[in-house]
Amino acid sequence: MIKIKVADIIIILLCMSTALVAGYFIYGNYSPPELLEITSRGDTWVFHLGQNKEIPISGPLGSSIIVIDNRQAFFQYSPCADKLCVKSGHIGRSREWIGCLPNMIFIRIKGDAAAVRAENEIDTFTF
Repeated sequence: MIKIKVADIIIILLCMSTALVAGYFIYGNYSPPELLEITSRGDTWVFHLGQNKEIPISGPLGSSIIVIDNRQAFFQYSPCADKLCVKSGHIGRSREWIGCLPNMIFIRIKGDAAAVRAENEIDTFTF
């Protein structure tokens, strides 16, 4: 028979509280991404992911169609030859991106305004 000692209970409670605190710091400040940023030849457009819409964007090869649907974005059509941007699928998390290099169109998901400011700050670990 296994005897549980007071030290065992203290260690178990300490591990559980550490896991809860770490979980709060990792997931507690989570907010779903809010913005889709589209860049094409120096122009930038920003759309809210909450609005379902089709967005035609002109590039050097022609017009690409970007769709926002159910808080996700994707290339529905692009006039490029290999259609890798269309085959890339949907993006819906912050910092995910898809680029159509032949048509010079780049889309990425950004967080809310506070997260966008924090994203643009210098990180001391990567600096």
